Amino acid sequence: MATVLLALGDSWGAILFLGCASLLLGAAVVAWPHLSTTAWPSPTTRTIGVLLGAQILLYGLCHLLRAMAAPDVDGGRRVLVALLGIEALVVGVLLVRGIGGTVAVLGLMAGLFWLVAGVIAALSEFVGRARPGRGPAMLGGLLAIGASIAVLSYPEASLTVVAEVLGGYATVLGVLTIVAAFQVRGAAPDRPADRDRSDRGDAAGG
Repeated sequence: MATVLLALGDSWGAILFLGCASLLLGAAVVAWPHLSTTAWPSPTTRTIGVLLGAQILLYGLCHLLRAMAAPDVDGGRRVLVALLGIEALVVGVLLVRGIGGTVAVLGLMAGLFWLVAGVIAALSEFVGRARPGRGPAMLGGLLAIGASIAVLSYPEASLTVVAEVLGGYATVLGVLTIVAAFQVRGAAPDRPADRDRSDRGDAAGG
């Protein structure tokens, strides 16, 4: 099991999965309040909280796996990524369990999480050596700060507004994460481990 988890943390596919899941969940959060209540359950704080919580849980799990295994995460960056993953798991579980029972509480919890997450994500890109996907990750962190400030600045906002802001950010984050995944994939042959394996193969072949 540990081997599987470590392999996932070192996989661009895990980043791609997170991006696709974030894109779909974010789009669902944005669309839910606008769907016909005759075909779907009426939009409630509970349903929006579960969708946002699921996206944050996946975000946290992916970051914990990266902190454990990704070769492009080292030193201080590994600590920041691990802290971000732990924070995401805690907030995600609380949202899925329905702790954010009102729009104000939901906005406060999700807003504070993305504010801290955005700061950590942006700072982590300045720690350690440069890596593939740095641009999208930094942009995602800055957008998280902006979205969280927008939500926290208007605690009296309606559920629809909160859903549109946070769901919209989750959707954009999904797109940026997908872009980062393909950047990581494209740079994979340049990683030290791959070069070492290539060198050993060349030596063995000739």
